[in-house]
Amino acid sequence: MNGENTIAVSRQKLLEFFDEVPITSRKHATSIVSVAGEELGLALLIDYLGTQGTQARIVGDRCTPGTKSGSRLDAWVEAGNVLYQVEVKNWSAHAVGGKVLRIDASPEETARYRMEMWSGKWNGRGSRTHR
Repeated sequence: MNGENTIAVSRQKLLEFFDEVPITSRKHATSIVSVAGEELGLALLIDYLGTQGTQARIVGDRCTPGTKSGSRLDAWVEAGNVLYQVEVKNWSAHAVGGKVLRIDASPEETARYRMEMWSGKWNGRGSRTHR
């Protein structure tokens, strides 16, 4: 994630591959996510922040409490003068309960999709998956 051994990808093609479920992504998307999902998610976050005018970079390796056990997140991301603890989650049409979201979805469809995903994972006090 520090610029070494990077490849260029098309954001549009990634969205189509993961969220529109073309025949070419069946049986491949899950494997790609398990091998490179965190790195891909972090790279997309860094790219997005750059498009918003914020210089961002991955700092260090894992985001840990400094002990051999305990909670661990995927990365530290430095964006401007802020240091974020980041946990990458890969929600795509291939995931359990996944739903197709076409790249040309209207803003209303996209907003509805985001709220459905959010309310399915967050109960207002914490994660539904960890309670």
